[in-house]
Amino acid sequence: MAKLKVNAYFETHLDNAEVVVIYSAIRTSYESYIEFLLKHYLTTRSSYTIPRGKYLQVAFFNPAQDQSTSGSFEVSFRLNDGSVHSARVPHELNDMQDDYVYYFSISAPSLENDLRQLYPNDNPIVLGGSVIHGNRSLDFYFVEEQPMEEFIFQNAFNVWEHYYAYGTTKKKTEVNHKEGVVHGVSTYYDQSHESKVQVETFPLTLEEADWLNQFLYSPCICKTIPPDDDRTILPSDISSEISDSPKDKNIIKFSWKYAEPYHWKIFGEIPQVFRHEYSEPFS
Repeated sequence: MAKLKVNAYFETHLDNAEVVVIYSAIRTSYESYIEFLLKHYLTTRSSYTIPRGKYLQVAFFNPAQDQSTSGSFEVSFRLNDGSVHSARVPHELNDMQDDYVYYFSISAPSLENDLRQLYPNDNPIVLGGSVIHGNRSLDFYFVEEQPMEEFIFQNAFNVWEHYYAYGTTKKKTEVNHKEGVVHGVSTYYDQSHESKVQVETFPLTLEEADWLNQFLYSPCICKTIPPDDDRTILPSDISSEISDSPKDKNIIKFSWKYAEPYHWKIFGEIPQVFRHEYSEPFS
């Protein structure tokens, strides 16, 4: 999104106006883009699965540019006795990070903290729900399985989205060098190497697979490196064939590498202390 100021010079006066331009890589059948923006979040997804303990950032456009806006989470949750309930959690946004655009996050810990105020003697576990702002709505479900990779990227509306990748990965390293011989002794020089990670997703829904293509051709993709760093990556070797047949599995394959020529090693945040009792291995 960009904000442009247009000046028009006349013989006797000067007129000016501010024009808001919204970048989008997609087209819709709506006659008015404002109508579309008032009914949709800035994503092509209608639902998400979110790993428990992670969060999802969502954005929406507000043409009124109000300083605050209200919405709600309609959530389902489980109590200690196993019973499942539903509740409405108010959601108030008081400022905008960008002009006309609101950002907010969906996370299980945050929603569960709100529910504890209603159930102070229990431990609510949020299962999923919907978030609503005006005529916009989005479904979400929390899952226990943790993703194999975590990325952020600029989507078709030029706003940041999370991609929690599930599937299998293989790391492939290619080493290139030249060989020289000095006094009969061989040696290598001009040595270089390139590492790529090959990804094969688990079967995806039609909506997920179509959305994942936005990730693959996004102008900016970053991999999240714990605890709080993001590094640019470059996707390649993309194999994406999407079918609307219920008999076909939508599986997307691609490779990626870091834009910088470094090898990132991700260590655990909590050091593991050896506490096993000593035993003779060959006794």
